[in-house]
Amino acid sequence: MNPDLKLRLRPLHQINRQEQAFLRYLIEELGEEALLGSKEATEVDFHFTYIENGEDDSAYVTGDGETFDLYLDKRMPFGMVVDFILHELAHIHSWDRADEEEDHCDEFGKSYALLYRLYLYLYDNFWSIP
Repeated sequence: MNPDLKLRLRPLHQINRQEQAFLRYLIEELGEEALLGSKEATEVDFHFTYIENGEDDSAYVTGDGETFDLYLDKRMPFGMVVDFILHELAHIHSWDRADEEEDHCDEFGKSYALLYRLYLYLYDNFWSIP
């Protein structure tokens, strides 16, 4: 099996130390970039927990425009965690420019694309380190 796919499918609680370091690296770098998109945002904290929200059991973000808390269900596989980190951070990045009527407006899409491109760069940068 392709090693990238193997990592994406691995349950979060089974990732090894190097993969844990990669996750911390992503959180730090992508979190900083998300904050740069907002005029007032100063902090984003990540919480890995069990989420029981009816039909939405995966991830969500709360915040006041200045500080944010990003919650991720720790039962997800690694790849889903990365997908949800990108998605929720795109909400933070576009917070000041997003359409109040539509969460997933054009500004959200631009933020998501920017963060996804950064993720691809970070992925290559981290795994190419000897």
